[in-house]
Amino acid sequence: MSTFGYAVFPLAVVAMLWHGPCAAAACLRGHCVPPPSVKPGDTWTYHRLDGWTRNLKEVYTERVTVVSPRRVTARVTISGTGRSVVLAMTDDLGLVAEGALRFAPFWRLFPFPLTTGKAWRQDATLTDRGDPHVSLSMKTRGFVAGWETISVPAGSFRALRIETATAFLPQDPVEHIAVLFERRTVWYVPRIKQAVKVVTEDLLYGTPYSKKIDVLTAYRVH
Repeated sequence: MSTFGYAVFPLAVVAMLWHGPCAAAACLRGHCVPPPSVKPGDTWTYHRLDGWTRNLKEVYTERVTVVSPRRVTARVTISGTGRSVVLAMTDDLGLVAEGALRFAPFWRLFPFPLTTGKAWRQDATLTDRGDPHVSLSMKTRGFVAGWETISVPAGSFRALRIETATAFLPQDPVEHIAVLFERRTVWYVPRIKQAVKVVTEDLLYGTPYSKKIDVLTAYRVH
């Protein structure tokens, strides 16, 4: 459940970078949200909408299949297509693999433990096992904006809004300009262990390329 541009990354992010001590104090007071304890069979179904037209693009379901001490595996199935993709994640939901795509060491979209005002930065690498020519550096910046009430088809929830911006750049230093920028807003609900809404905007070489909205329609967690 990616737009880009550090130049247009909100000034609020800069402010959040100064709040590290406050976020640490909140953790000590027990105000942090820990990583979820996902279990095999936990399932979430989403509708993906075109972000510009609001037309339904697809329906997909993510189901946890294997949980080990350091790794979580899930399968995403696209309804009516027979297509599916396997996700491999760390125990705190850092994305390690999505189908043939590999993220090293992982792509952190949920900076657990979560607390309002927390900011983070991460550098990673993206490769494609199906295409040896794909090798991109990833630079992610993000912050936890705070608690909001949000309504989606699955219900109304208190959620933490998390903002990220990621730049994808060629490894070649001669061509080290961003190919793709992704800006993502996630509303994460601890009690259902997942996001209930995700808005993703992409720019390709600086030009708006896609915008999608994923909303939770049903879930079953143990």
